[in-house]
Amino acid sequence: MNNSVLATRRGLADAAQIILTVLGVLAWFAVYWQLEWFSDWLVARLPMAQSGHLHGALAFFLYDTPKVLMLLALVVFRMGMVRSFFSAERTRALLAGRREGLGNVASASLGKGAALGTVLAFMMAVTALSAPETIILRKVLSLRLIGVVTLGIVMVGFPFNALFA
Repeated sequence: MNNSVLATRRGLADAAQIILTVLGVLAWFAVYWQLEWFSDWLVARLPMAQSGHLHGALAFFLYDTPKVLMLLALVVFRMGMVRSFFSAERTRALLAGRREGLGNVASASLGKGAALGTVLAFMMAVTALSAPETIILRKVLSLRLIGVVTLGIVMVGFPFNALFA
């Protein structure tokens, strides 16, 4: 086949992909904006008291669950688009010479993985320094104890990054 014919077909395929992406995003927003109305409408059709706790709980569940799933799908879609523009080599070149903290955050946000120490420190921080736990145990936890736990987590993260870099 002629090169100009192939280029024209490739251009049409690219245009079709762009149009489908724009239509998909518009459909996503159209559905997202109607979620509350739809959940209220659906729960109103159920045979139960309209002012009870069960009614409110079902309306919240039927509104919030699809909303969270749709937002998650949007984030995955956007990160997929970002990652398609950044190869592993380009990411390494971009992060070369950066400070360790910034490099870890940038590499994790670009989906290129995080260092082992960073992952371990994060996993420890999730269980040891979670906001709900701190609020519940605010009478028991002192600022000094929180500082010691934070310092311990950081002291675990940096050596693992240095050893397994």
